[in-house]
Amino acid sequence: LLNRRALLARLEEAFLARQKNGGFGALLFIDLDHFKTLNDSQGHHVGDEFLTQVAQRIRNCIREGTIVARIGGDEFIVLIPRVPGQRDEAQCVAADVANRILWALKPDFQFGHARHSASASIGTVVFDGSETNSSEILKRADIAMYRAKNGGRNNVATYAPDVMVAETMQMQLVHELRDAIALGKLSLYFQPQIDRLGAIRGAEVLLRWQHPQLGLISPAQFPLDQQPDLISDIDRFVLHRGIATLAAWQRDERTASLRLALNISSRSLLSSHFMQELAGLLAEYRIDASALMLELTEHVMTKDRSLVARQMHEMRKFGIRFALDNFGTGYFSLADLKRMPFDAIKIAGNFVNDLQSSESDRALVKAILAMARTLELECIGEWVETDQQRIFLQLFGCDAFQGFLFSPALPQPAFRAFLDSYTGGAPMLELPAITLVETKKAG
Repeated sequence: LLNRRALLARLEEAFLARQKNGGFGALLFIDLDHFKTLNDSQGHHVGDEFLTQVAQRIRNCIREGTIVARIGGDEFIVLIPRVPGQRDEAQCVAADVANRILWALKPDFQFGHARHSASASIGTVVFDGSETNSSEILKRADIAMYRAKNGGRNNVATYAPDVMVAETMQMQLVHELRDAIALGKLSLYFQPQIDRLGAIRGAEVLLRWQHPQLGLISPAQFPLDQQPDLISDIDRFVLHRGIATLAAWQRDERTASLRLALNISSRSLLSSHFMQELAGLLAEYRIDASALMLELTEHVMTKDRSLVARQMHEMRKFGIRFALDNFGTGYFSLADLKRMPFDAIKIAGNFVNDLQSSESDRALVKAILAMARTLELECIGEWVETDQQRIFLQLFGCDAFQGFLFSPALPQPAFRAFLDSYTGGAPMLELPAITLVETKKAG
């Protein structure tokens, strides 16, 4: 097969031919789904054999004059320099070749006694020489391929300018985010957590990205649907910076007693590499790991719960503690909570937000707090924005609070300034009448 350099040269020739002679060419960008899993689990020798078999099946789907190249670990290109007919006919030819390739990949691949089921995501583009340059053709096919992948994998998508503007912007954001992670341009922000006596007990890390055009954005705006492998990179970044920060806190008597909470995805939690990296960081920085809390969402618990529990138990051997974040928004039962080694639960912020107006949310929050006491779990209230919310939570047994009532998430220097200036406050013992006002049901 041609390599990337040879493919780019042939693509340039096809581009210039279309500029000079008119007509259309087509390019297919093929990305094998889940190749990394096969390579990591079965070894590189099996991965190489798999790629060889894939290349042969692709060759069997194309006609004479069509060019096949491998430009990356699991990425192949099919270039058709000239396609007869008009643009819509050229698009049909490209789609037909793509679907033949998907069909050819359906039968299992055999490696000795092992078998592997494969699929691919394929993006197609038709070109006529009017593009800015030949590199633009490859970029458009790449964008279409990611659209196919986001559509459920084992799929084909065609580049169409009128529907690809948003995808182009998202792909640009993906590349910028990848660079920001590699260059360390993401920032840890710290939202203080306050205990029942009004003292600062620690902080939760919240990630922020100062984008040159979009300004300060949170992970909710990151293009992670476009490139889910970035989630692991982000977790790794947060883990490294978070543990380094906690180590610095523990060397300073003013912050030595503070706890730090980090959010971890299911993708990382279920990875053996994450466990190894965590152990290495704890050994390197020699922190008191009991001050580190990893926060997991109920979504994590929809995965293999026995595996999740095993991973958590292994991490607890280091002294790490765990909190179940956004409790009440998923399908985590009391029985599940008893089986998993959690130390704390965090009440979902939308329940706290509606405490003053919703009787049902007040009843639900009281039930969560009662359950936490029964299971001897610490309970933390999020999105606390008013004294009435804090007092309600406190009177029914909440142990700690975070939210705009105390402080938004702050960059490191501002967080240190907050620690120096914070005076705390005595706990309030009376429940304001406003929290007991019952709302009338519609109708």
